[in-house]
Amino acid sequence: MLDTYSNILKYHLIKKNTFALRERLFGSRLSNDLFFKKFSFVKANANVEEFFTAFLRQTKHSFFFNSSNRKDFFLQTLTHLHSPQEIVRQAEAILRREFSFFGTTHRFPENIHWHLDFKSGKSFDSKSFYTDVRFPNHGSDVKTVWELSRCGWAWQLGKAYWLTNRRAYKDAFFDLIDSWSAENPCFYGTNWTCAMEVALRAANWLAGFYFFSNEHDEPNKWIAFLKMLFQHGRYIESNLEYTRRSGNHLISDAVGLFMLGCFFKHTPEGAAWLSLSKNILEEEILLQTYADGANYEMSLAYHRFVTELFLSAYQLGGLNRISFSAEFKARLEKSCEFMMHYIKPNGDAPLIGDSDDGRLFWFNLDDDFNNHTSVLSLAAVAFQRADFKAAARHFSEQALWLCGIDGWETFQKLGKRTDAPSSTLFRHSQFAILRSEKFHCFIDGGELGKRGWGGHGHNDTLSFELFAVDASFIVDSGTFCYTSHPARRREFRSMTAHNSVMIDGMEIAEFSDAFKVKTDKTSPNILKWISTTQRDELTVAHRAYQQLAQPIMHERTFILDKATHQLTISDRLYGMGTHSAEFFLHFAPLVTAERLGQSKLLLRHGESATKLLLEHDNADNAELLSYEFAPRYGVLLPAVFLRLKKSFTTELRFHFVITLATS
Repeated sequence: MLDTYSNILKYHLIKKNTFALRERLFGSRLSNDLFFKKFSFVKANANVEEFFTAFLRQTKHSFFFNSSNRKDFFLQTLTHLHSPQEIVRQAEAILRREFSFFGTTHRFPENIHWHLDFKSGKSFDSKSFYTDVRFPNHGSDVKTVWELSRCGWAWQLGKAYWLTNRRAYKDAFFDLIDSWSAENPCFYGTNWTCAMEVALRAANWLAGFYFFSNEHDEPNKWIAFLKMLFQHGRYIESNLEYTRRSGNHLISDAVGLFMLGCFFKHTPEGAAWLSLSKNILEEEILLQTYADGANYEMSLAYHRFVTELFLSAYQLGGLNRISFSAEFKARLEKSCEFMMHYIKPNGDAPLIGDSDDGRLFWFNLDDDFNNHTSVLSLAAVAFQRADFKAAARHFSEQALWLCGIDGWETFQKLGKRTDAPSSTLFRHSQFAILRSEKFHCFIDGGELGKRGWGGHGHNDTLSFELFAVDASFIVDSGTFCYTSHPARRREFRSMTAHNSVMIDGMEIAEFSDAFKVKTDKTSPNILKWISTTQRDELTVAHRAYQQLAQPIMHERTFILDKATHQLTISDRLYGMGTHSAEFFLHFAPLVTAERLGQSKLLLRHGESATKLLLEHDNADNAELLSYEFAPRYGVLLPAVFLRLKKSFTTELRFHFVITLATS
């Protein structure tokens, strides 16, 4: 804890305020001469052309790919991973100034408004020094502004340029960079307020450099680009997002700084960035993941995000002959093992905790964000794991871009595994997966996130998701928004949005803001875990309802009979006084529920022949109600959920039984 407060004092307060004061007073002017002198390989009095030629030569292998392996990349990409027509289609949309994310496509008719939340039509501050920027409470979402300025579109333009050699894509890249730089001068406006956003933007700009740069370019444009990238590194180093319980922001900061350090390693600043960022990554992977590999923010989407961040740094380090520790490598491999287990048989991840489409690189805009197998494909190459390959099933575009043709060859040589991952309890995070030939049940038996802060976790302790045969049937409600609709934000984080039990209408934790709870008093505990080839049994309890005037304990037992493909969920509520219990089960959007009696439902999935029979104990009230499911950030789909109410005194035992329907 002493180190934590020391880092907050050093980086978040002293360095940030010193940097801000210096830049506010003296500005960020960086002449060509001063810039060139930073590089050890540049001869004295070098002109622009000489500098740029030397820079290209020295940094050729500082990123995941370069123009010399262009043919190898696209030979594999086009034949197996991404059709030429789709690559061109996505790039042509960028040429039309058409950008799509968070469920909305927006076309800028002329100049791009880099500070516009085009979903709400509201604009953010573009003029103030970054420490003076204030975020208005006007129903807008700064994530829309930030997502556009992460510049992920560099990949769409770059891939189309490599494929077609059409100059328009390169010109568009320069036009967009010039437009962004003009509207976002160093350290002014909303797009400079968050080091994570600066880091992710820098990573995408680096990709653009390796797509488009060559010795025949007009070098003056690239020098301006390189100087702006250098300023990104200076900003990140002085604005690292340390908090008492740091999260994915600090990891993003470090990965962006690590990539810039590799790129600018021939300067004193770049060498310092490399050392600092590597140390942060080494420390944070142990602090922000449990010993079983799960990310401590208790969100599977964020687990995917930080895992691909760590994997990307690990891979880039290898290319630059920078070794990470054995402890780092072991924990990263554990994180990938956790991913292998939680992925459903169709490749999708359960929607546990927040999910906001966050990626380091968007290689293909048509990728299914909720499918995490592309990361496992990369992990299969990085750790040479045949079981990771089997779970990933295919070599991904992510693995291609970060590992190259050598990665593809490694992937092909890995042995074949036909055995599926087994049922597993992750004792440190208290996540569990029950598996049979037909069922995949993910159970959240852990705390709410960030060891009591909440973070990107939800009020979902003892909730679960169920995948049967070839489709998801019982799901988490997802994440619709963060700051734009506070009431909806609370709704999607609440008990009523998850598949658990609410007592007397009380949330298991009270929300203090959009990303924290006041106190996490769940104190969940694994009471029983048995797993055999025939049967799994898990019992978990939490203590959140001990806060009631008449305290109650909640125990939930999951039993999976693997021979009959029957899942039984049994709740035991016991303590003092008379209470009202509400039980919730949320069905996937394509699932219909047909009543077969007072306590029996037939569940059908619209795109599957699979049917489930759901039986439950008698309740005082049973209702099928509509709700809105968020498969991705900003996207809503209609669906139905089951709500059961039951009053009890002192103790209640309640059961659900889910079985494959035979007819």
